[in-house]
Amino acid sequence: MKIQNIFSKTSEQYRSELISRNPPIEAFLENKVPVVIYPGASLGRAAAKKLQARDINVVAFSDTKEANWNSTIDGLEVIPPHSIDTKFPECVVLIASALYDSEIRSNLAHHGVTRIYPLPFLSQILPEIFGTREYRDLAGSIFAEDAKNDILKVHGLLADDISHFTFQSKLRYYLTLDKSLLDLVQTPNSIYFDPDLFSMEMGRIIADGGAFTGDTLAQFLKSSKGAFEHYYAFDPDPLVQERLHQVASVDPDKIQCIKAGLSNESRTLHFKATGLADSIIVKEAGAETISIPVVDLDTFFADKEPPTFIKMDIEGSEAHALFGAKNLIVKHKPVLAISIYHNPSDLWKIPLIIKDLLPESKIYIRHYTREIDDTVCYAIPTSHEASQIL
Repeated sequence: MKIQNIFSKTSEQYRSELISRNPPIEAFLENKVPVVIYPGASLGRAAAKKLQARDINVVAFSDTKEANWNSTIDGLEVIPPHSIDTKFPECVVLIASALYDSEIRSNLAHHGVTRIYPLPFLSQILPEIFGTREYRDLAGSIFAEDAKNDILKVHGLLADDISHFTFQSKLRYYLTLDKSLLDLVQTPNSIYFDPDLFSMEMGRIIADGGAFTGDTLAQFLKSSKGAFEHYYAFDPDPLVQERLHQVASVDPDKIQCIKAGLSNESRTLHFKATGLADSIIVKEAGAETISIPVVDLDTFFADKEPPTFIKMDIEGSEAHALFGAKNLIVKHKPVLAISIYHNPSDLWKIPLIIKDLLPESKIYIRHYTREIDDTVCYAIPTSHEASQIL
């Protein structure tokens, strides 16, 4: 199917079709049935309070973690999935997790629960209650002014058929929320160090933006078997530092952990630290925020040998950080592996930024999960000797 066909319908038509394929939300909004929210984590707890403020009958949380069963969260009991139908036979279950939406759906189906509202659908129909950054106004982002031109431009610059198919499928997922589209493009390869695109020759000096608990570092160490010179692991979240340093301790001479985020300039910003993948830089200070340093890679590497490979998974700050590495990228032409899923428009805006910085590079897109997350744009300069593997 041609990519132009995506625009053969309006945003309103896509929305109407989406609503028609899912159970009516009036079933619980009009207080006709009890509501169970699964799980009782931060998004679920916030959603429960907002629904209760509308006098909607939220009766419980559910969770797969046995340690949480028979406890209470915000005054609501936590029940195991297998007891949902027995305890509340008329209830509906609202999924409040983007990262584990498919897993939760499968678990509920295993226990015979069929009255399910998935998070992707809820995020579009009730964004004020279930909205997440990744799912914010998916159709609206595609039909925004100038988006069509940018989308077509990105499609035209992609280097292989897999990238074209992945890009189109992700766009269609935005409009339909049909996870079979993600199934078609999900690759089992290692994220960031994808063996179809990455050769260890590219990884002599690594700059890892968003090192988190060291998961990417551990993956790299396993692949490289120590055949690298330096690895710089950037992450500002104090709640992950112990785990990150533990992974890095296997080779302290080569691996340096930097307790800082990446941005377009070195400064101090406000940060909501969770110790999880949803930690994020925020605009204003608050009771749940801390001050953290951010650095730009141009400044950081001014007196160091430049990286040959830059990875960024920094919760929506990728565009800013790329501009903070502009001189480094233009001059030294490292390989790039940049997340393009934190904001819907990142899918096309970030590849355009990358291509502008590295006009001679080959641009690839790959997707690694059955969820909306973990879509990566790779840029491999044609001058790089490792590009011969492609």
